[in-house]
Amino acid sequence: MLNLKAKNVAIKENISLSKESSIRDVVELMDRNREGVVVLLDDRKPVGIITERDLVPLFASGVDPGQPAIEFATKELITISEEEAILSCLGRMVSHGIRRLVVVDRDGSFLGVLTQRRILNLEEMIFMLDLKVSHLVEGKILITIDGERTLKEALLLMKDRNIGALPVVEDGSLKGIITESDVLRFFKSGIDPGNKVRDYMTTPVVTALRDEPVSSVYKKMKNRNIRRIVILNEEGVPVGIVSYRDIAGSIAIDYIQSLEKKLTAMKSLVDNMPEIVIELEDKPEGRQLISWMNAHARKVLGEGVVGKEMKILIPERSWERIYLQLKADKKVSERVITDKVVWLISGLYVEVGKSGVIQLIMKDITEDFRKAFVDPTTGVYNSKFLEEFLRKELAWAKRSFSYLSLICVDFNSAQLEVLKLSANILTRSLRAYDLVARGSSTSFYVLLPGTKREDATRVMGRLEKRLEEIKLLQKNCEIVMKLFSFPEDFQEIDQVFPHIRAVCEGKSYEKET
Repeated sequence: MLNLKAKNVAIKENISLSKESSIRDVVELMDRNREGVVVLLDDRKPVGIITERDLVPLFASGVDPGQPAIEFATKELITISEEEAILSCLGRMVSHGIRRLVVVDRDGSFLGVLTQRRILNLEEMIFMLDLKVSHLVEGKILITIDGERTLKEALLLMKDRNIGALPVVEDGSLKGIITESDVLRFFKSGIDPGNKVRDYMTTPVVTALRDEPVSSVYKKMKNRNIRRIVILNEEGVPVGIVSYRDIAGSIAIDYIQSLEKKLTAMKSLVDNMPEIVIELEDKPEGRQLISWMNAHARKVLGEGVVGKEMKILIPERSWERIYLQLKADKKVSERVITDKVVWLISGLYVEVGKSGVIQLIMKDITEDFRKAFVDPTTGVYNSKFLEEFLRKELAWAKRSFSYLSLICVDFNSAQLEVLKLSANILTRSLRAYDLVARGSSTSFYVLLPGTKREDATRVMGRLEKRLEEIKLLQKNCEIVMKLFSFPEDFQEIDQVFPHIRAVCEGKSYEKET
């Protein structure tokens, strides 16, 4: 059961509303879902999240429930892939100090919400922990309130201390409890925040003794359908509160320590592998630094690589794409072309505490790549690689809301010297990450990633001028250039491939109308 993914455990029903919804709408949905959270959507994309804790100051300050909820929602969402393992999700919640994660699919569309309570309700989870509940409250200060205080005072105290519950204590005796979940009841019933806590607290309070095992306390919380439990000492005096977050934190710490041990063991295993193995630390400030290499990597790349960023080994643009895929999918297998070497890079991303560890295996496939994807006559890429590269670039353009342009350069006829010179002119006229490929015996394609149609038009004009010298080598040589741009001319790969295939086969192609 512990190999479940986020998509298997996420709450999908009665958990989201449109971004136009009011606070009142949010309160009503929270009352139905009993999860204390609602995600606000723009179409199918999550744009805000609002929780019971967000409602606490709103009720205390008398905010009109008819106001738009998006004005009070958290906009910077922490999302996870639907394929992420639940233990990894739990570790991320703990490292970010949150109780819930928004689950999205590969397109970034909302799929559901994963909560700590949802994970802990998997029966296997609780047996990962063998502690007394005293370990979870030791060294913590219990904040309480007197029943004579007002609801507004209680809720503002909860907001200021960033806590979800206040035991009501008088003369050292536990009388009741006020929680952030009660705010839903206050909103729905139109209760005056000036009323006394004593009149609206929950009583009796579910309690546990501090020498009870965590597993027993957890089961008590689950059976009573509560999110926190007040802990008493031997004299019956309240000394702390244990929530699902506290239990999740303890389990996550064990999980993180286990991961660190596995990573250390893996280093020993791969140190003598005949492949390049690199480990990077994903720093919180957004840099990925090489922290370790195996013996073969040190021999091939040199010791000076440690402590540097990956752009010292591969193009920065290629690394950006690999890193984003690792963050989203937790794994990658990608071919990277540099000036001298073609690498096959496979890797994993593992979250450890507040940072992450990236482990990569790099294999030199230069010779095999040249045999499969380079045209032996002109030295540029062949049509097989063009099709593969175009698929990847179009997918990336869609994912990153970018652009893509493709220029077809077609000769009516061409001698061998003309083809070689044309390939050389095209290659020298472009950026390092642009691509030149031979389409057929008399055609080339120029792929321009991240290039708008108007910019590609200027590039095409520049190439046309530089190819003028071709006509000096071969009389009656005519050059026809066509431009295809995303998103203006095509949105799907099949809208442009028929033209490419027709040209590669030496045929004419007219799009059907």
